Amino acid sequence: LNYCIFNERVGKANEYLTILSDINKNEWGNVKPFDSPEYGVIVMKTLNREKSTDTLFAFGSWVGTSQLLMQSFTSSSKLIIHGKKLIQTLKKYKEVGLNSEQKIIIEMLRNLAINFKTLIDNYMAAMRNKTPLNLMEDEFFLQIRAENQKIYQSIIE
Repeated sequence: LNYCIFNERVGKANEYLTILSDINKNEWGNVKPFDSPEYGVIVMKTLNREKSTDTLFAFGSWVGTSQLLMQSFTSSSKLIIHGKKLIQTLKKYKEVGLNSEQKIIIEMLRNLAINFKTLIDNYMAAMRNKTPLNLMEDEFFLQIRAENQKIYQSIIE
């Protein structure tokens, strides 16, 4: 799903979603079809919801898309915007009815968001000082990428 959404193949992602819904209505039946290829929209649509099913899915989508962004690394600004989406969403997210495993993942995402905030601040300071920050060589970015990988592994387990 993340691959399809990220590569603007929304129709294909919706096909997969239908298949998943048929397999397990309880897990996938509440997820609405995607109407935009922009991954940020998927996350931001769930900001004001107190029910957590869609938002948890959006967080999972964020983590999966991060894997693609951090590996392909098309631009620093895209990664910075992606980090801002996580920070904004977590600020408004209300945990409702989460099990212990989901709470652990949310806590890991909260820690990642704190580190992303520092990375964004460093990036913006470098832009103001006209000394571009090469994220691929930045130790703090590499740490964030490793943290994201841990979260990704815990989700797919």
